[in-house]
Amino acid sequence: MSPEANIVLPEVLENIAMSCRMEGIELTPEIRALCLSVLNGKISLQDSLRWLNAKYN
Repeated sequence: MSPEANIVLPEVLENIAMSCRMEGIELTPEIRALCLSVLNGKISLQDSLRWLNAKYN
């Protein structure tokens, strides 16, 4: 990830968290870490969605 992306990323995650709160959903530290893992290429989006689905269903 580029240095510019590292600067903008916390702001983007905070915007996502704020949108979630407005919908009555809390973006937990665990979910934030999962988002970062996807963005950093450590886990695929498909695998992360599968994990979320298994956890919350």
